[in-house]
Amino acid sequence: MTLLIDHVVIPVADLDRALADDAALGFNVQPGGVHTHGATIRLGAG
Repeated sequence: MTLLIDHVVIPVADLDRALADDAALGFNVQPGGVHTHGATIRLGAG
């Protein structure tokens, strides 16, 4: 059986700070999301 992870939710106290930190680490941060009021960071080929 293969386990596939569709998405992961990581709650944070300060969204703007978390997004800035993630962008500084080199992640491609996209505001908004289909299921959230937060942001999306795509990993891998997805």
